[in-house]
Amino acid sequence: MRGEKEQSCLDIVREKYSVESCYALSHEEYDRVEAYLKAATPNPTGSDFPDFIFADGFIEHFQISSSHENRSGAKHIKKEAMFNRESEQKEAEFKATLANTQSEVRGINSIFNYPEHSYENLVSSFKTHWEEHLNSLEKKPEYKRKCGIFMIQYCDKALEMFEDIFQNSKEGLSLYIRDPQHFYDYRLSRDKALLEYIARHKETIQYVIYVNSQEVEIISTANAMEIIKLLPWDFRIASPRCQIARRGLYGISIPTEEDEVQADE
Repeated sequence: MRGEKEQSCLDIVREKYSVESCYALSHEEYDRVEAYLKAATPNPTGSDFPDFIFADGFIEHFQISSSHENRSGAKHIKKEAMFNRESEQKEAEFKATLANTQSEVRGINSIFNYPEHSYENLVSSFKTHWEEHLNSLEKKPEYKRKCGIFMIQYCDKALEMFEDIFQNSKEGLSLYIRDPQHFYDYRLSRDKALLEYIARHKETIQYVIYVNSQEVEIISTANAMEIIKLLPWDFRIASPRCQIARRGLYGISIPTEEDEVQADE
C-alpha cells in the first residue's frame, strides 16, 4: 500500500481541484482529470511503480526540494523531519508536566532554521526526480500507452517569486501600470523554463499536478507552451536570506473537583 505522504497529497488535490487550479485544460480534459482523481486507487503491489492507478492510466507522486540534495535525500526534508520528531517529544513531555502545576499558564517554543535554498537546487531536484520516474515508467510497458500523471510536491516553502515587469523598461521613469505578481511560495505555472521542460515530455506524461504549501496546479503538458504565451515577463525566483519556522505549545492546568476539595480541607 502507499505511504501516508502520497495519499495525503492526493487528498489535497481532490479537495482543491477546481477550474481555477487548472492550466491549459479543455472542458473535456477538466472533466476527464476530475474522473481520474476520483477513480485513482493505491497500487496494491507494495511500493512498486506507480503510486496510484485507474483504468486509463496512473499517478506517480514525488517530492522536490530547493535545498541541497544528494543520494540520501534533501537536506531540508531530513532536517525538518528531525526537528518535528524532537519537537513532538518535547511537547509530549511538556503536556505530562502540566499535571503537576496549579492554574499556571506555561508554554514551550521550538525554532527550525532553514538550510540554504536556491532556485538552481529546485531545478536540479525537479529534473533529477523526473528522469528517475521516467526510467521507472520505462520498466513498466503496460503503462506507457496510458495517461501518465506526475504529482509533484514542494514542501519547503523556501522560494519567493517576483514578476520583473520592468526588465525591459528605461530606468528612472514612473511607469506604474499595475502591481507585479508576487508569490511567497514557488509556482510551477509561472516558471517558463520548467514549463518548456515538461512540454518536451508531452508524449509520455500528459498532466503534471504541482502542489506547494497552499496551491494546487494541474497543467496539461501538451498545452504548456500556451501558458508561456501569457507570461511576457520573467520571474525573479530566490530564497530570502534568513528563514525560520516556529512551533509552540501553550497550556494551563485546571484543577479537578477532587483537587479543589482536598485544597479546602
